[in-house]
Amino acid sequence: FDALEKLLNSDAAKDRKIKLNFSNIEAIPAFAFIDTTTGVGVAVKTIVAVSAPKALTIGDYAFWNSTALTTASFPMATSIGNFAFEDCPALTTVDIPKATTIGANAFNDCTALTTANFPVATTIGDQAFGECTALTTASFPMATTIGDSAFQLCTALTTVDIPKALTIGTYAFGNCPALTTVDIPKATTIGARAFFGTALTTANFPVAITIGGEAFRNCAALTTATFPLATTIGVQAFQECAALTTVNFPKVETIGDSAFANCTALTTMTIATGSTTLKAIPSKAFGRVDTAKIKVTTGSDANKAKFTGLGFTDANIIVQ
Repeated sequence: FDALEKLLNSDAAKDRKIKLNFSNIEAIPAFAFIDTTTGVGVAVKTIVAVSAPKALTIGDYAFWNSTALTTASFPMATSIGNFAFEDCPALTTVDIPKATTIGANAFNDCTALTTANFPVATTIGDQAFGECTALTTASFPMATTIGDSAFQLCTALTTVDIPKALTIGTYAFGNCPALTTVDIPKATTIGARAFFGTALTTANFPVAITIGGEAFRNCAALTTATFPLATTIGVQAFQECAALTTVNFPKVETIGDSAFANCTALTTMTIATGSTTLKAIPSKAFGRVDTAKIKVTTGSDANKAKFTGLGFTDANIIVQ
């Protein structure tokens, strides 16, 4: 690869559009087209397409900042390294169907990429697709982990299908303002700011236990939130969800400060039913909300007392 770097960096290659086909290479090394002495990508303006039908791994920073790269085909590769394709603004087509691991920042800031379809990937690294502003759909049927900021600022992203994910990282989908549909039914942990500023209309996570701080803050279109097993609602978790009318948290024990602040449309709550004991509710948990109009169903008189102390109307609180 050293000889190839020199060739691609030569005056002879300067104005060319080069397609690379590594027919027998089994690994693309880290920094394959980066001059590690200066940190400058030597081939960033020349490579337009790359294929390696036998390569099993793509190393860290392998094609980082390859600004002309449009197509990447690695049909046998199982691992995509950290920063492997970061800052490839022309990249539109990616064929790596056997990748099981997608490293941190692997496709970060690939602003022309429209779809992310990795049928066997189990791990999506931190910021793997961050700021992919043309990305509209993400499908990862086998992924169990969604890293921190994995899809942050993907402003065109509308649909996410990651049905086996158990963990949704901090800010994973934060500031994805077009995101309306997510299918992540097995997630047990939702990180802080995970869906901050999205366009979700419903939040239904049947096995989630923990909802991080600001996880759904500023989701202006959100109308219903259903978390049948959640025990913890983080600080500001639903703050400024102005359209939120109905919440269902039958197992919740802890409600964070400002968790439902500015949820001015809230009318119906199912909170801590059955034998679930609700801990003290912070005074600002329902800040700037007309609590007197909200109907609450809870599981005990002790739970009921915690609501009446916050301005909820006694007649609107049902114990069952």
